[in-house]
Amino acid sequence: MRPGRDRKSRPPANPGVSDPQRCESLLMRRVSIPRSRVAAALTVALATTVIALAQQAATVVGTLDGHTEPVYSIAWSPDGKTVVTGGFDSTVRLWDVATRKEIKKFEGHSNLVLSVATSPDGKSILSGSLDKTAKVWRMPGGGASKDLAGHPAGVHALAVKPDGKQAAAASAKTVKLWDLAAGTPVKDLEGHTAEVESAAWRLDGAQIASGDKARTIRLWNAADGAPQGVIETPADTVLGLSYLPNNVQLVSAGSDGLARLWQLPIADPKVVDLAAANTAFAFNANGSRFATVGPDKVVRVYNAADGAVVKEIPASEEPVAALALKADGSQIAIALANRAIRICNTADGTEVKKSEPLPSPVSALAFRADGAQLAVAGEDTIIRVLDAAAATVVKEFPGHGAKVNALEFAPNDGNLLISASDDKLAKLWDVKEGKLIRDFAGHTEPLLTLNVSRDGSKLVTGSADKSIKVWTIGDAKNVATLAGHAGPVKSVFLSNDGNRLASGSADNAVRFWDVPNARELQQSTSHGAAVSTVTILPDNASVVSAGGDNKLRIWKPAAVQVYAGHQGPVLGLAVHPNGSQIATASADKTVKVFDTNTGNLIRPLAGHTDAVKSVAYTKDGSKMISGSADKTVKTWNVADGNPLLTYPAQASAVLSVATSADNKLLLIGLAENNAKVFDLTQADPAKAERQTLSGHAGPVLAVAILPDNVTAVTASEDKTVKVWTLETPGASTNLAGHTGQVYSVAWAPDSKQAATGAADKTARIWDVEKGTQIRALEKAHENIVYCVAYSPKGDMLVTGGDDKLVKYWNPADGKELHKSAGHGAAVYCVAFRPDGAKLASGSVDKTIRIWNVADGKELNKLDGHPDDVYSLTFSPDGKRLASIGYGGNLFVWDVDGAKAIFNQKVAPNTMAYGISWSPDGKQLAIAASDNKGYLFNIP
Repeated sequence: MRPGRDRKSRPPANPGVSDPQRCESLLMRRVSIPRSRVAAALTVALATTVIALAQQAATVVGTLDGHTEPVYSIAWSPDGKTVVTGGFDSTVRLWDVATRKEIKKFEGHSNLVLSVATSPDGKSILSGSLDKTAKVWRMPGGGASKDLAGHPAGVHALAVKPDGKQAAAASAKTVKLWDLAAGTPVKDLEGHTAEVESAAWRLDGAQIASGDKARTIRLWNAADGAPQGVIETPADTVLGLSYLPNNVQLVSAGSDGLARLWQLPIADPKVVDLAAANTAFAFNANGSRFATVGPDKVVRVYNAADGAVVKEIPASEEPVAALALKADGSQIAIALANRAIRICNTADGTEVKKSEPLPSPVSALAFRADGAQLAVAGEDTIIRVLDAAAATVVKEFPGHGAKVNALEFAPNDGNLLISASDDKLAKLWDVKEGKLIRDFAGHTEPLLTLNVSRDGSKLVTGSADKSIKVWTIGDAKNVATLAGHAGPVKSVFLSNDGNRLASGSADNAVRFWDVPNARELQQSTSHGAAVSTVTILPDNASVVSAGGDNKLRIWKPAAVQVYAGHQGPVLGLAVHPNGSQIATASADKTVKVFDTNTGNLIRPLAGHTDAVKSVAYTKDGSKMISGSADKTVKTWNVADGNPLLTYPAQASAVLSVATSADNKLLLIGLAENNAKVFDLTQADPAKAERQTLSGHAGPVLAVAILPDNVTAVTASEDKTVKVWTLETPGASTNLAGHTGQVYSVAWAPDSKQAATGAADKTARIWDVEKGTQIRALEKAHENIVYCVAYSPKGDMLVTGGDDKLVKYWNPADGKELHKSAGHGAAVYCVAFRPDGAKLASGSVDKTIRIWNVADGKELNKLDGHPDDVYSLTFSPDGKRLASIGYGGNLFVWDVDGAKAIFNQKVAPNTMAYGISWSPDGKQLAIAASDNKGYLFNIP
C-alpha cells in the first residue's frame, strides 16, 4: 500500500491548517515541542509523516556513562532531547541529550532489563526484564500501582499498543496481552515452539509480530489473537522486530548478523495432494508446468501456478525411471524401466514416438529448448542425444566416471549441454561437435542437480556435500557457494531474471536465495520430509516444491531485502520514522545505517567498545541513540553523524529503554533489578535522574511509557509486570481527551484557543494556556473528523469528515449551525477564504467544492485532480485557490471563474503534503516527500 492510501490509519496531509507558520510558532511557544516536530504535525496534519533527513558521513560525538553493567536497550524521546537506556544492572536511566548527563535512574527490577519502550504521548514507560515481569511506570511516584503477574519466565520483549491501552509481553514460548488500565490479562498468543525473544506492534494497532529462537516470526491479529502468518527465517534467533510506517513491511534482526525486510501480509501456501510415493518429478524450463509419476505408473501433468492437473497419461506396464518436459510444456518424455523412451503430447496424452530400448537404465532426461533433441543419461555413465522426432540416438558422450544424475541444455544455445554426475563433476558439452568443452570441479560429493540461467551465463549445481555452487559457464569459475542446507541438495532452480534461486534438500527444507549477493533470504520446512524438486514460477517470486510428504506446495517468499555488513549477530534494530532508513545494532560493537529500499549501507557508526545491544530513532527522526554492553549510551545526529552527547556509564547493564511521547521523560530498565526515570529536558546529564522504580526481584527486561506520559510498565525476571506512576519533570501543556487519532489542528485567531479533529468522531476546543478542554463536539461526524478550521473572525468552526460532510459550528456553545453535502467521499481538507464568505473543501472524490459559508450551499465544483485532494489554501486576496493532491499534483484555480489556471507535478515520483501562499500572493511554498521544500512563482 502506498503511503497515505489507508485512510483510517494514514491521514491526509495538512487538513484544515490555513496558516502553518503562525500555528507552528504558537504551538512551539505553548507546548515546547521542537520545530521539526511541530512543522511535521501542522504541515502533514498528524505525526505519522516526518521529514526525511540528509544522509552524510557519521562520526562518534560522545558517550552516555552511568550504567555499571552492559547497556542492553535504548530509545529516544519524540523531541530528541532525551534518551532512555536499559542495562544489565537492572536499571533504566534517563539522559539529557544536550549535556550527556543522567537525569534519572529507575529501579525496581530484580534482574537484567532487556527492553524498553515509550508510549506515543511520552507519559508512560514500559520495561521488560529477565525477572519475568514487565513494569508500567508513571510520573511522579516510584511505587508500582499494580503488578501484572502470571508469566512463566522472564519477559524478554515488550511492545505497547500505539494507543497505550494494551501491552504485549513475551515470556518463554508465549506472548501475553495485558489491559494496562485494568491490570488484567487479555489473552495469550500461543504457537511458538521456542522462547520468544522479540515483539512489535504494528503502527495501526491491528497486528503483533513475535520472533523466537526457532527461526520463526509469527504474526497475530491483535484484536482476537488469531494467527495471521508464519515466516521462517535463516537466522537461528530473531532478536529484534519493527514495522515500517507503511504497515505492510516488517524488519527483523537475526543472530546470523543480518537484518531482513519482509513483505506483508503472509499468504498461506497452496497445498496440492499428489499420488503417493512419487518416484519421478520434472518441471519445464520456465517453471510453469510440473509432472510426477508414482507406483500407479500414471504420469500427471500439473499447472504449477495453481496445482491443477492438466493431464493424466498412463505410462505403460513398466515403471517410470525419469521424466522431462519440453520447454513450452506441450510434450513430455517418459523413461521406462525397460530403457525405452516414450514421447507424449501433454494436451491429449497421445504417444508421439517411442524409442528402442537403450543400452543402459535411464537416470536423467532433458529436452533441448526447441524440443528437437532429447538428452538421456544412462547409469553406464554415457550421455546419449536423441532426435526427438525419430526417437533415435544421434550422439553419444562418454566421459563421466560415474552415474549422471542431471542434464540440461543451455536455454539460449541448444548446442550446449550440461551434465552433473556422481563423479563430483559437472561437464559442458558441445553437442554439434560431440566433444567436451570444460569441467566444473569443486564439489566434494556427488552432484545431484543443476540448473542453467535463462541467458546461459551461469550454472548452479547442488550436491550431496550439502552445498550449492554458482558458476560462470564461460570459464567454469565458481563465483559463489551457498551453504546452509543440512542435507544433500536434491533440486535447484533459478528465477527467470537469475536473481533468485530456490533449492530443495533432504533436510526437509526449501531455501530461497539472493543470487547476486549470495545470501539466504528465507526458508520453509513445511514439507516435513525430503524435498525432491523445486521451481520458481515466471513471476520470479513464487516457489513451487514437492517432497516426500507427497504434497505440492505453492508459496510466495516474503523476503524483500537483506541488510548485510555486520561481523556479529544483529542484537537490535530501529526503523526511521519515515521508513527510509534502518539502523542495526550488533555484537561487532557497531551500529550500521541502511537504505531501506536498496539495502545499501549508508554509514557505519563506530565507537562503542563492546556489543551494541540496542538502537532507536527519535520520533522526529533527527537523532539516533545506541546502548552498549560497555555500559554507555551514545547519541548521534542522523543528518551528519556528529555525536550529540554522552551519558555516564550505568552501574549495571541497561537492558531496555523507552521515552515519553512528549519528549520529556526517559525510562530505562536495568540489570540491577530496577528502572530509572530521567528528565530529558535537563541540560546536565548528572542532574537528569528523576526517579528510581524499585520493587522487582529480578532484572528489568523491558520497559514502556504509555500515551498519557505518566504511566510506566516494567517487565522483570521476577515473573511480574508492574505499573507505575511517574514524576512529571517540568510543566507542559497537554491537550488530552481524544480517544482516537488526532488528524487535524487549527488555531483560533486570538491564539488563545485551538481546535482538534480526531478518529473518535469528535472535534474538541481547547484553552491552550491552561491545557484544558473547553468543550467537545460529540459525534461531530459519523466516523473520522479529518479537518478543522476557524473562520477569520473566530466566530465559526468548520469540520470535514469521513462521512463526506462539511459541518459549521458555533465554537462559543458547540452547536451545529448547518452543513454542506455533495462530496462523494471523505473530506480531507477545508480552508476559509480570507474574507470568511466562502469555504473550499477537498475530498477523496478528487474534487474541490466551494461553499457559501452563510448557508452551506454549493457554489462551484472544481474538477481536475487525478487523485485525492490533500491540502488547500486561499491566496491572500481570496481570488485564487491552490491545492495539492496525493500524487504531488499542484493546481491553482480561479475561484470565481471555477477553472484551473495551471497545474503541474511538484517533482517526479514525489508526494506533496502541505501548501502555503507567500504574503504577496506571488509564490507558493510546498512541502514534499523527497525531503525538499519547493517555491513556485504563480502566473
